Amino acid sequence: MSGWAGVVASPTERVTAPSKMATRTLTLAVMAALLACAAAELPTAAFKNEGGPTFLVGPTFSVDADKAVASMAWNHDGGYTAIIGGAEGNNTVLRGEYTSWECVEGKPGYYTAQLTQTKTTEAGEETTETLCEFGVADEKSNRYAQSADGCPTDVENEDFYFAPEGAPKRDFKYTCA
Repeated sequence: MSGWAGVVASPTERVTAPSKMATRTLTLAVMAALLACAAAELPTAAFKNEGGPTFLVGPTFSVDADKAVASMAWNHDGGYTAIIGGAEGNNTVLRGEYTSWECVEGKPGYYTAQLTQTKTTEAGEETTETLCEFGVADEKSNRYAQSADGCPTDVENEDFYFAPEGAPKRDFKYTCA
């Protein structure tokens, strides 16, 4: 008999059961896939606090790989409005409204939030989706990731707070500890 255990090379060959190792491997792979699917869902219950993280307030910007400004935003207690520069001046506007959030226990500045984001293209096309956001904020920046499939556990983006020389320092009082 040729090939993997259980594969029949001809109709006259005897079929054998897969090895215990193959069965265990398949079982573990199925369990891992089920866990990944279960983890990749948006929360059904609201987080502890209503609205958005109170410490994500003020003007921000992000930069691209060439260190040119890629986006600018205004963050407020309940959400944000951002303009993302596109190719040939085709800008995209993002409007996010947080519905609930909470601190990640034991990690200062870490938070998880749920929000509704509306994306408007230069052509006027609008899409709205519910997202989960995981972030790490400090006095200089907010690093975060958003997903419609579940709550991220690592950051992907970074927005910097404007801090021109002579400007008052940001009041960065938060209780994520």
